[in-house]
Amino acid sequence: MFAQSSWYLRNLENLEVIKLISQVIKDFASGEFKQASSLFDCDVKLEDYLLKRKNLGLSFQVVDDILDFTQSAEQLGKPAGNDLAKGNLIALVIFALEKEPKLRDIIESEFCETGSLDEAIELVKQCRGIERAQELAKEKADIAIKSL
Repeated sequence: MFAQSSWYLRNLENLEVIKLISQVIKDFASGEFKQASSLFDCDVKLEDYLLKRKNLGLSFQVVDDILDFTQSAEQLGKPAGNDLAKGNLIALVIFALEKEPKLRDIIESEFCETGSLDEAIELVKQCRGIERAQELAKEKADIAIKSL
């Protein structure tokens, strides 16, 4: 994907656009690296999560994260809670960690016990993590719309 993007960038012959797209690619790669280095880290702050993306992308990502908790595996095309199972602490989990200490124990154990992922998902739902993430997604979408 990066090789293809670089080839297209070369052919644009517009230095401002090339700089902008190059910055986006750099930010994307940096965000992926930060995410990989913080797997199962229950001390991750919401600010760290927010730094990974700009407003429109963040709104989209938060909605995608919510769907990971609210849709069936058939609807998603992947197991529900897949991001959490891999150790990616997304906004709704970060919100739930503020209220439920037991969730930290489950995540830090890397879901070693049978049923622990389902228990973690239920705790996130009970702690209003989904509702707070929906509010965050709306807030970031509104900011993105105003920016446009």
